[in-house]
Formats: sequence, structure tokens, C-alpha cells
Amino acid sequence: MSQNEPAPSSRAYVHDRCEQPTVVSDTAFSTVASPLAGVEQTYCNACKDMFAVKEYRWADSGETLPDYYQRHAGGATAIDRFIASRHSIIAAFVVSVVVGIATAALFYFFLKEGLMAAVFLGIGAGFLSLIAMGTILISFLTPMVHRRVCKVSDPRHLV
Repeated sequence: MSQNEPAPSSRAYVHDRCEQPTVVSDTAFSTVASPLAGVEQTYCNACKDMFAVKEYRWADSGETLPDYYQRHAGGATAIDRFIASRHSIIAAFVVSVVVGIATAALFYFFLKEGLMAAVFLGIGAGFLSLIAMGTILISFLTPMVHRRVCKVSDPRHLV
């Protein structure tokens, strides 16, 4: 599929146990479609439960999800996988908390601001750093990694 075409909005996979399809769309589709996201389980609508991705295959191609992930991301490094996974967002959150605490400490202990002012400045700095890091990860780094490894910036284009 060409990147010039709009990305599909959904795709169906079949659970091997029940042989029933589940249509995945929106953010869930982007996540399951990404061979770098580190998805280990996904939902079966018929069984109403989560199962390992090794139990699913794409309805349109019959390819198992693990084979699809390997085919599209076999050359990915550990850093590529980290950047494109939810772990990078968690790391950004932790870094933002540290930035907020460090900012509050700086303003309180070294610049002799009042406690409440330091706390609010720390919260603001942490929030702004989270927004900045999240934007960089989601809008720039993850698509760049997908483009380099998978040859598309949006994994919904992969087939």
C-alpha cells in the first residue's frame, strides 16, 4: 500500500482458538499493526478476553501476527523497539516527574522561592517536559523509526 493513500481505518484478525474475526481500529489498530510496539497480547471479541499474539492471524492475508512482526521488523534494534513502544512514553513520564521535582528543588532551595511557588513551578516544568517529550516521541521519533525499519511512517500501511 502506498503511503500517499490514506491509511486504512481498521483491519481484522482471526483468533485461532475460536476461528472468529475481531476488527481492530483507531489507536488499537495502530498499536497492533506496529511490529515495533512490543504487543504481546490482544483482544478477541468473540472470546471476550486477551490472548497471546501467537494465537492470531490477519484475516485478509492469513499471516500470523508474529510472522508479520518478524517480516516487517526483523532488522530493528533494541533502541528502535524501545522508541516505538509504550515503554518510551512511560520513560518520558518518569523523566518529567524528575524534571518537576528538580525544578521545585532548584526554586525552593537555591533561588529561595516560597514552597508553594516552587511546587507550582515544578508541576509546570514537569507538565511542559511531558508535553514536549510526548510530542517528540509520537510525532517525530516513532514515525522516523517506522520509516527506517518498516519503510512506512504509519504502520497501518503495512500488509
